[in-house]
Amino acid sequence: MGNSRFAAGAFSGAALAALAIPGPSAFAAPIDKPQATYSPKRFTPGDNLWVRITGCAGEPRLAGTNEVFAEGEPGSFERSGEAWTGIGGTLRGLKSGNSYLTRFGCLTGRGFQTFPLWVTPPDKIPPAPPSPPGRPRPEPPPGEGFRFGYGDVELSTRTVTPGGRLGIRVTCPSSVRATSASFVSEPRFSQVGKDEHKATARFESSLPSIVKVRVECRGYGSVTFSTRPGQKDVDPGDQDIPQGSPNTGDGSLANTQDGPDYTLAAAGALALAYVLHRRRRAPERA
Repeated sequence: MGNSRFAAGAFSGAALAALAIPGPSAFAAPIDKPQATYSPKRFTPGDNLWVRITGCAGEPRLAGTNEVFAEGEPGSFERSGEAWTGIGGTLRGLKSGNSYLTRFGCLTGRGFQTFPLWVTPPDKIPPAPPSPPGRPRPEPPPGEGFRFGYGDVELSTRTVTPGGRLGIRVTCPSSVRATSASFVSEPRFSQVGKDEHKATARFESSLPSIVKVRVECRGYGSVTFSTRPGQKDVDPGDQDIPQGSPNTGDGSLANTQDGPDYTLAAAGALALAYVLHRRRRAPERA
């Protein structure tokens, strides 16, 4: 993408050297100042917000300050006509009545521009009124009121091993996607029940020190898991996948057949160091 844009810029420069400068109508990209809005206006901190951006020729992206959303969100935007839309999970610590800033940037007819999105959490949303006596409340349409979170993702194991497998079961009223730079390939989900999806991913034979797995419920947000305990990739309340064997609850560690276990390797290294230490001490006693 970067190379193709660079080539296009070089060609435009060469053309301008030989031709008259074209008028504003010659540019296909919109030249209006980009603007960002969000919905719904009434939300609870931690909910997902839709972000709608107009005035951009290229896909918008985060550009600096991000006081509203979890790290890296919104991660992508989709174009529909003249507008770009994306979704991001808001931080749980936002306070009602305060205004928070997130800056975006995009390519326009006047070059790359940055622009703000101000978000003000409303007062606490009142509960819906009860149904009149004898008239039951109608069933909501599929997905209405659904909030995607960590409780909607079930992992088959919390152990990450080179070449190992990871089963992922997700509750989501739309389509599901799981991505990681450490996967051999992106797993394909199959629907196994109403709003239930299941897939199995396989890790590469060589893994980095930190492995991240992102699970997305299309239209409802995403959650991120990490192998580094305590390292928060998303808003407070995120969960980690610790490296090593999972605790079975009876004092033992469950092993896996999919690859070497980091915890067992560390234990072996400590045992070897202890033996060498004992051998060095023996001549001193003699």
